[in-house]
Amino acid sequence: MTQRILSDREGRPYARLTELKAGQHVELDDGFACCKPHVTVIKADGQGRLYFDCTEGRHYVSSQLESGSLIGIYAATNGHEHV
Repeated sequence: MTQRILSDREGRPYARLTELKAGQHVELDDGFACCKPHVTVIKADGQGRLYFDCTEGRHYVSSQLESGSLIGIYAATNGHEHV
């Protein structure tokens, strides 16, 4: 069964967890209390869990997961690698 790709109010699709990997650039929206909207790089910890750096240390992307999509996280554009 294929899950529906979730998107924001403007119709921009959120990144999918299954398509994300360490070293990939992503864009964050303004919904994060721990950082401002910006493009950042996804990292992996020693157990392979994906995260990005924030003002509180590490923000694990799994905390944004809803129906396979990562709410507030987009594939980066403008010359950065796409999901």
